[in-house]
Amino acid sequence: MNRSKVIIGLVIAIAIMAVVIVGILVKKNNNQKEYYSNLESATMLMLSGCADAESSAGLIHDVWKNAIYEDRNDETDKYTCPDGYFVSDFNDALSNLWSDTSFLSDIEKIKNNQESVQKIMKDLKNPPDKYVEADSDLKEFYDVYLEFTNLAINPSGNLISYTEDYNDLDSDVMSKYDKMKMHLEE
Repeated sequence: MNRSKVIIGLVIAIAIMAVVIVGILVKKNNNQKEYYSNLESATMLMLSGCADAESSAGLIHDVWKNAIYEDRNDETDKYTCPDGYFVSDFNDALSNLWSDTSFLSDIEKIKNNQESVQKIMKDLKNPPDKYVEADSDLKEFYDVYLEFTNLAINPSGNLISYTEDYNDLDSDVMSKYDKMKMHLEE
C-alpha cells in the first residue's frame, strides 16, 4: 500500500513537472513569436518613415538649392517663384515650403511614425537569446532612422552640409535595412 502511494506520488510529481515544462516552453515560444512580430513591425515602420523622410528631406533640399541657384522645377517653383520670379532669399523659399499645408501634413506623418516606432521599441526590451543579434542591428537601424527622419523634421546647417547629411543617411538607412532583412527572412 505504501509502495503504491509512493508510485502514485511520483507519477503525479512527474506529471506536474511535465506540465510546468510544457508551460515554460509554450511561454518561451510565445515570447519569441511576439518579439519577432514586434521586430518585424518596427523594421517596416522605420522603413516607411525613412521613405517619407527621404521624400520630404529631398524636397527641402531641392527648394533650398533651386532658390539659391535659381533653377526652375515644377515641384519647387511654387516655393521658389511664388509670384513668377525667384525669391530674393532662399530662406523665403524655405518659409514658403514650411507654410504649405500639404508639406506640413507630410512632416506630421513622419512625427507620428516616430511615435509609433518609439512605442514598439519600448516593447523590444530583453530580447530572447534567438534575437540578440537582431536586437543589436535593430538599434543601429533605429539610430539612423531617427537621424534621417529628424533631418526632414528639423533641417539645419547649410545647403552643403544638409546635402552631405542627406546622402550619407540615405545610404546608411539602406545599409541598416539590408542588415535587418537578414533577420526577417525566416
